Amino acid sequence: MTKSPLKLFFSLGILFIIIGLTLYSLWPSYVFPQNNTADFGELEYARFLAQTGQFDAAIKEYDTIQANSISSVVKSQAALEHLQVIKLQSQRPSEIVKARFTYFVWYATPIVLILSMLFFTVWGLLLIFRLIIKRPELAILPILDLSSQNIGEKLPQIVHYRAKELTWKFHNLSSSKLILSEILDVPTIGLISDGDSFDVSAIIETALLFSGGPSNLPLSRMIDGINIWFQQPKHLIQCELNKTDDNIVLHMLLLKGSNKVVENSWSIQIKHDPRFDKPSQIADVIIFILLYRFGTKISARNWESLRALCAGLEKLQDYLESDASTKSLEDAKNSFEKAIEIDREYHLSIYNLGLVFLRMGYYDQARDQFKEVMLLSQDNKLSEYATYCYGATLLQLSQEWSYRRAIEVFSKLIEDTRNNDVNDMVRSALALAYAKVAERDKENQDTLLQMARQEIQTIKLSNRATQEVRAAALSAEGYCNLIGGNIQEAIQCFLESTKRDSNNISALIGLGNAYFKNSQKESAVKAYAMAENLSPSSGYPSYKLGSVYQDIGEIDQAILAYERSANFPLSSLALGKIYLQQEDHERALELFRKSVMHNKKLSDGWANIAWTICEMGTNDPAFIKEAEESARRALQVEQNQAQLWHRHCVLARVYLLSKKPLKALSEAKKAVELSPQSQAYYFLALVEKELGNKESIENIRMKILELGDSEWISKCKSLVSP
Repeated sequence: MTKSPLKLFFSLGILFIIIGLTLYSLWPSYVFPQNNTADFGELEYARFLAQTGQFDAAIKEYDTIQANSISSVVKSQAALEHLQVIKLQSQRPSEIVKARFTYFVWYATPIVLILSMLFFTVWGLLLIFRLIIKRPELAILPILDLSSQNIGEKLPQIVHYRAKELTWKFHNLSSSKLILSEILDVPTIGLISDGDSFDVSAIIETALLFSGGPSNLPLSRMIDGINIWFQQPKHLIQCELNKTDDNIVLHMLLLKGSNKVVENSWSIQIKHDPRFDKPSQIADVIIFILLYRFGTKISARNWESLRALCAGLEKLQDYLESDASTKSLEDAKNSFEKAIEIDREYHLSIYNLGLVFLRMGYYDQARDQFKEVMLLSQDNKLSEYATYCYGATLLQLSQEWSYRRAIEVFSKLIEDTRNNDVNDMVRSALALAYAKVAERDKENQDTLLQMARQEIQTIKLSNRATQEVRAAALSAEGYCNLIGGNIQEAIQCFLESTKRDSNNISALIGLGNAYFKNSQKESAVKAYAMAENLSPSSGYPSYKLGSVYQDIGEIDQAILAYERSANFPLSSLALGKIYLQQEDHERALELFRKSVMHNKKLSDGWANIAWTICEMGTNDPAFIKEAEESARRALQVEQNQAQLWHRHCVLARVYLLSKKPLKALSEAKKAVELSPQSQAYYFLALVEKELGNKESIENIRMKILELGDSEWISKCKSLVSP
């Protein structure tokens, strides 16, 4: 039965009303001539029996009337009609058939008309039902299992449950903001899925999934068939499972529900993954093919990249639910990378990969991902989110150049965005960026702080700013006060920020900074510890805690704090410096390498790699090559002009190690030109000693004497001592 219920009941209604009207037109005339049939009420039933061919019953009824009627006229008429009935009864069979047909017409006409009205009523109810209840998108028919796995019957139900799970996860991705809010100094934007591009409920939850249910009895099959006919899904899915070697081959057809024409077909070889059971793997293939096929604005170019994206999002959900398991985070990264490998222009995967890199502390990689999406995505919403996260990543790099670049990014985004919520978040981030630059740029500090306060005031006056955004603005105001020397006001701002948003890591770190600057170091430790408890794996709070312990001389505690945040570049750098002071060159070098792996623009990390190799005094060509490359890289990425002289000194020392004294001399002279201080002169003296220029060394020693730096006077004197 292929006709839809609406068409069927409407057709039946039309058919029965035509039959009913036809029968009504054949409504029987009286058997008796009108002029001989006076209108006697007592005779009506007997006449009816006679006219409908029920002669025996009619004769009996006339006998009763003649015996019991009071009126002689009625008795006379009854006797007359009684004789006529007997005469009709004795006629040929054709007359009897005609009489029987007359009875049928008389009896069937009202029934047929009632049935027609019933069919029209059902049709009307179905029409209203269809207008209210959305027509199912698809139905998965019983799966033909030729793979000898005995899994075909339960697959549709597995698909159904898996689809419900995906629906729930797509609709709960807002919780993924927690992945970022632990580590960023600014309000966060969470993950995005292609689930935003299709109505999963329309595709899956209203789909009819038939497997025979818990029973394969014929009655169950028949009920399923009636149900699928009644619901009339727009599409039907037919699947067949075969086996080749150890793999399952899924053949899948997409049919139009109306005429069963094939719209699309797939043949997928499914390699068994020991981590999952076979039915779940097959169900995932079916579900993601359908999601990709029926999505309205899917940005993926094929179902496999969509599947990889969703797998990554699921792993991030696991990360949230498994108390920050790094394995789940690594699995999510691998899934997003797989999605990008399948579809290099899948910007959703690139964006989400950037968020994972950001969470893992791989700031260079995160920045590159966000920048690509920011520049290439045609989706305005995604592009805005990527731009915001790009700026947030620059803030996390914690260098003056990155803060200045963040200011440019946030300022441009404020001009371009029409999303008020994003606008407020960007303003709070921009205020913080201004404050961070003001901390380093003493010359323009007042102007920068004023610009930061303007953004803060805009947020305070906004009626739509969320508590999270207001808390971030108060945190930025606290940094402004701290930089301006108003420590007590800064403390109050940070405390107020934590009241509005108890999870504001930036405010707690700022509070720790304010306490530290106010010589309240125990309070600073408590503030940093609170931040670390809220964000155990983000790194920055642990780094700040280690810095305080190192300042107060508790080196063992500092090492523990740095080790807890070993993936955070500044922690690796600080811990490496401790081991370098302890002359544990191997561990120091490993940590410096780790710091630049996470932040390739960390000039201090590159410089310390080169310095550590020089301290090792090695002749290994591989180490010397690494030292040269690292020293040059430190010079290239250094954005702080005040540190350039030191980077030239490091490169000069490396050239001495590699037996290139003339190059070393050139670098040492550049260092002295940039900053004529004792340490720069000392490195120049080292080079001159290598070249055998004792007179030059003496002149340099006199320069250092003029500067009055006893430490470097002593070191330089040792260069000329016999």
